[in-house]
Amino acid sequence: MPSDHGSGVGGLRIGDAHSGDENGLGTTCPRCGYDLRGVVAAWRESCPLSGTCAECGLTFDWEYILRPDRLTPHWCVEFVPRRRDVPWAAAKTLLRSFWPWGFWKRMNMAFPLRWRRLAIYMLLLLIVPLAVMYVGVRASAAVYVRWQQQQQIVQMQQSIPAQIAQMQAVVIQPRHVGVNAVIPSLRIAAMFDLQQQVSQRIAMLQRQQQLSTPPPTIEHSYAAAIYEAVFTPFAKQSSGSINGWQVAPGTRGRVRYFVSPSELLAAAIDAAGGSTTYYRPSPFLDEMEDAAGPMAMWLGVLVFMPLSLALLPVSRKRAKVRWSHIARVAAYSIFIPITIACATIVVWLLEEFTSFTDWAGGGAIMLVPLFGMPLLGACWWAAAIRRYLRLPHAEAVTVLLGLLCLLTTGAAMFWIGQALAG
Repeated sequence: MPSDHGSGVGGLRIGDAHSGDENGLGTTCPRCGYDLRGVVAAWRESCPLSGTCAECGLTFDWEYILRPDRLTPHWCVEFVPRRRDVPWAAAKTLLRSFWPWGFWKRMNMAFPLRWRRLAIYMLLLLIVPLAVMYVGVRASAAVYVRWQQQQQIVQMQQSIPAQIAQMQAVVIQPRHVGVNAVIPSLRIAAMFDLQQQVSQRIAMLQRQQQLSTPPPTIEHSYAAAIYEAVFTPFAKQSSGSINGWQVAPGTRGRVRYFVSPSELLAAAIDAAGGSTTYYRPSPFLDEMEDAAGPMAMWLGVLVFMPLSLALLPVSRKRAKVRWSHIARVAAYSIFIPITIACATIVVWLLEEFTSFTDWAGGGAIMLVPLFGMPLLGACWWAAAIRRYLRLPHAEAVTVLLGLLCLLTTGAAMFWIGQALAG
């Protein structure tokens, strides 16, 4: 650095550095909180670019200590300058979280913790992704089922003339019944009975054709179907109706819309498979039972992971890592269970509406939380321990603490299961 008395780090003059806390500048070690004002007071003509904490041995750049506001990443939700940009910064923070090594390389322990921003970020992650997933799935199912109902009415109307023509051909040339009878009189009688039955069927279809002109109309708009699906998911009846439906022989009237909001997902799944009968009122909950166990297990591991660092008293005492830094890592890790939950829902949709299971095999829903959450969690904590907390042997520490948390979670789940079982 130049030896000019007015020189300093990031435009900071030596006189300003000496004033320390009086000017609102931090003069403590970012990791252990050791007071560095004595080191700053020893500067006379210039300051070094980097320094080392005498308490914990952390090597740092003085610019991070004296002017952290100049280096904070503005894409991070904690440090975005304007409050109105917090939602967009939360989205960018979430995207960068999927590359933990780059995320924690850019973050520094010298950056001030802003708990209010972190709380807002956690709240947004808990609400927005799952709400978008819920609204998207329910609204798509409502639109698809509504379209399918309209298609079935149109196909039913269009199929009547073809059925009548087919029946009339049978009346004119009855070849299907009685042709194998040995006695000619029995063959003739069988053919006569067939003609009578077919004639009655033709008359019924003709009456149905007359009653279906004009065709039945669904008095349930797409907007109303979406509203019901999203805001009244457990309703047993729909507010829509079908006008002009045959309610009795020779009588047309109004009936309720066939699919209630509580049966919507089952109806969409069955319609996609070519069926029109709905037997499962909650197919999503039924399928999620397979994923609930692994999800709960690894969620417990993520909860215990920051607490398990208390089991490293020697390493933490030597490194002087503060609990506020660990809390920051834990707060940002909330994206992991949210991501796995959304991925599990996507896999379930693929299994139900496509041929995904033909090549993925059964149990794909269970595999996502079983392998996805520990992999993402291990990468996250290993990167944070190495690049943010600056603890040695980050990968080994992550694996050992993860195994310990897994055993603790398993024991807790076993105890809770035994208690619930009585």
